Amino acid sequence: RMFEETGCQGISIGRGALANPWIFSQLVEWETTGSYRSERTFEDWLKILRLQFGFLVDQHGDESGVISFRKTVAWYLKAMRVHSSLRDKMQRVQNAVEFDAVFEEIKNVGPMAQFRDYLPSLHISTPSGPNAHW
Repeated sequence: RMFEETGCQGISIGRGALANPWIFSQLVEWETTGSYRSERTFEDWLKILRLQFGFLVDQHGDESGVISFRKTVAWYLKAMRVHSSLRDKMQRVQNAVEFDAVFEEIKNVGPMAQFRDYLPSLHISTPSGPNAHW
């Protein structure tokens, strides 16, 4: 939309990746085909969440991997429409064993009821300040 409306040569998408780990593959798909798959299931999200957590633990160890993943998992769980009490619980995990327990709870409970069949994209607003008016 930005290309069409403004004629700009480039756009900043960094914030869009916060709650959409597929944004870069979507861009490649869009450039190649003119469209992209935007909807993802709750199960798609669970798979990417588990995969990314595993990579961080493999790279940084249990404790550092958990701490590092907290930054990402908050955005993911919000995009997944997970209840705030479970999002908070995930933010408090200290190790991979605790992560696994909360992950299973999230998997079993699922998203909030109105989002069981469809998870719309989460809009990430631009922060106010000098960057808000590029």
